[in-house]
Amino acid sequence: MVALIGRLGIGNEDHVVLAPAGWDATNIGIATRIYWTFKVLGHDQVSILDSGMNAYLADKKNPLQKGMTTPQSKIFKARFRPQLLATTEEISHKHAPSVKEGHPHAPGAKPHKD
Repeated sequence: MVALIGRLGIGNEDHVVLAPAGWDATNIGIATRIYWTFKVLGHDQVSILDSGMNAYLADKKNPLQKGMTTPQSKIFKARFRPQLLATTEEISHKHAPSVKEGHPHAPGAKPHKD
């Protein structure tokens, strides 16, 4: 994973902006999964483009680079945060009643405390 991130031209000092299409919740859901992956890998400089690329393009005042670019590979070093992962026990059925009781968070969900 870190080699792929590096080949995309992303290093540890770069701010990553995820730009989902923005057509529906699925697009945003994919972006949130990538966002979380960066967080688990210890990269905090990551954002999701509000309302997605469709909304960005709708405002003609927004800058847009045209043409293809080839990213220059960089070194990305992960700082794995295992505390952001839920354990099997945390997501087991014995914790499921909290969802049925109207608890606002899914079982095993952990807040980011860094």
